Amino acid sequence: MNTSQLRIPEPATPMRSGISTLVASLVRRRFLAVIPLVIVWELGARLGATGTALPAFSAVIETFLQGLFTLPGAGPYGGANDVPILLYQAGSSLVRVGAGFGFAALVGVPLGFAMGYFKTVNSNLDPIVSTLRPIPPIAWIPLAILWFGLGMKPTIFIIFIGTLFPIVLNTQQGVRGASKRLTEFALVLGASRVQILRKVIVYEAFPSVITGMRVGFGIGWMSVVAAEMIAAKSGLGYLIMTARWVFATDMVLAGMLMIGLIGFAGDLLLRSVEARFSRWRAAMVVS
Repeated sequence: MNTSQLRIPEPATPMRSGISTLVASLVRRRFLAVIPLVIVWELGARLGATGTALPAFSAVIETFLQGLFTLPGAGPYGGANDVPILLYQAGSSLVRVGAGFGFAALVGVPLGFAMGYFKTVNSNLDPIVSTLRPIPPIAWIPLAILWFGLGMKPTIFIIFIGTLFPIVLNTQQGVRGASKRLTEFALVLGASRVQILRKVIVYEAFPSVITGMRVGFGIGWMSVVAAEMIAAKSGLGYLIMTARWVFATDMVLAGMLMIGLIGFAGDLLLRSVEARFSRWRAAMVVS
């Protein structure tokens, strides 16, 4: 073989490698489907087709980045002078969601286990849960304001209500769907009902519990935004409503983008936990 005909490939430059990695990541995560929408949005706004109600995508991103990294100083959106406005308002919303979500998990998981494991508890509580569950969390806002006033407490209560029922129902279904084969094995080995509940059913129901938390987190995150528009003086909902009053559409959309990104990150975190324990459960049942 003529060695002069051999061609050694040139090493990829860091920039070329970085671009290819980025494109592969976009294709893998299916973000390319968003690009045509963004292009149409940008061109429509620049050509005047969307009017003043929908600013250009680039203007929204600029406002979003300024809200993340620029200190606001005096402005109409509240907040603190030493914290960027989007970070401050997102932090306020996350504190409310964390408190309401935490209380709902502390109440909902044991309640769901009790309803799924004990028929008497289920027969007594199911009518109450089935009656309260269809009521939208937003419908509780007037009562929450009457009971707790304005501020942090009513929004936490609204999030608690919105998050509680998905956690209860999914936990209940997880307990009921626990593997009968594993339960029978535990009985044969001499396990008590308490041991079966603690060492078999708890692990079997855990993926359903995480699913309930995923659903509850989504409802709670939507509920906090709605509640902050009415019953709070901080948070992303308050930011969006205030920006609407001063016709700052770019800030409205920047706040909506922040809501979507935080919701996506929270759901992605819970989904990864759910997938991990679902694989563990499947491996245990098969073995």
